[in-house]
Amino acid sequence: MYDLMMLIDKCVFSMRLNIGNIDLSDEDIALMKVSAALKGWSMRQYVANALNGFLQVKKNEILNTVKLRAKKYGISEEEAFRRLFSDEGFDGLTIVDPAPLLTSEEKEQSVKMFSLTNFDLHPEGK
Repeated sequence: MYDLMMLIDKCVFSMRLNIGNIDLSDEDIALMKVSAALKGWSMRQYVANALNGFLQVKKNEILNTVKLRAKKYGISEEEAFRRLFSDEGFDGLTIVDPAPLLTSEEKEQSVKMFSLTNFDLHPEGK
């Protein structure tokens, strides 16, 4: 698989993510505020940590999906990553392999993609 950090360095010079407001249930907001307070963190620190943890857990699944899309359109994994990162997507490309062969593990990963069911915001047990 390609070197993700090298690829990110090519795509990103300096970036901050500003996603504005996020709609959450009152219960989720209360739990986040209490959890952040228990750790002595600001809400910004708490959300950044939660997103970082989520992405670390899902990293291989995300990269595997990029690999499958690259195969589907007959382009390199690096090109697929660059297109997705730049919001270019796959418009204008012809599907080369409509159903890239998936291993059973890849099928399972694609089904679980972005599932939060087993995601733990406090893996250290705090």
